[in-house]
Amino acid sequence: PDSLSRTIPIWCSVINGAVSYYARTRGIKLGGVGWNTAAHAGNGGETDGETGAADIAEEEGNAMLFAPSQIVTAEEHAMISKRIPSMVRTLINCDIIDIDWLAGVVTKP
Repeated sequence: PDSLSRTIPIWCSVINGAVSYYARTRGIKLGGVGWNTAAHAGNGGETDGETGAADIAEEEGNAMLFAPSQIVTAEEHAMISKRIPSMVRTLINCDIIDIDWLAGVVTKP
């Protein structure tokens, strides 16, 4: 139950945030229902170095956490949501996952 109510929603949120950030920084418009396309107007330029907290904070609205309110309390939801931007930053900066590939296959948040 914990994985379905917390872990999977957290990973979905982190992956969506990484894809959203990647697309915005490269001027890629994400299609599909659910993407906050206004946030993807971006500068269209490449980024150098590691992604900073301020960069990811902009994606916070695009990496919303959807967890069942019957199981996850509002306080716990807020605590988890606050950590999502740092998790997105870690995923982007760790070079374990090919964000370019991921952005091509994730078509809906």
